[in-house]
Amino acid sequence: MARIEKHVVRTVISLPETATLCDAVRVMNAHGIGALGVRKDEKLVGLVTERNVLAAIAGGADPTREQVRERLQPAAAAVSPAATERDCADLMRAHHTRHLAVVDGGEMVGLISLISSSWWSRTSSGRSTSSRSTSAAGARHS
Repeated sequence: MARIEKHVVRTVISLPETATLCDAVRVMNAHGIGALGVRKDEKLVGLVTERNVLAAIAGGADPTREQVRERLQPAAAAVSPAATERDCADLMRAHHTRHLAVVDGGEMVGLISLISSSWWSRTSSGRSTSSRSTSAAGARHS
């Protein structure tokens, strides 16, 4: 089975870990994306997704005060660049997410997004993606 290396988004739009959930929503909205990298001391340390933000707000968090570091995806929702497409699909299903951190040598080097992955149409029981979608890095695909 094919590996995900060619699908990894290596230029990740990110915010510092002290940014608020409101900051994250503004950036995701401005770029038309569903996940952001989170930085600590200029190093990517994880992802925060639109679902993380919604769950926080539904749970009573104040999005103007809560920082993104409090809502990072679990470390288990990560793969290596050598992972297979099936590994990613299985992990995305297990963690109920559309985005995975890509970690190499203990460092986050990018992310893989369900929407930006051309392999999705082969791993989703025949469903196809729309003709125009947005990747987690904000690039438009046709």
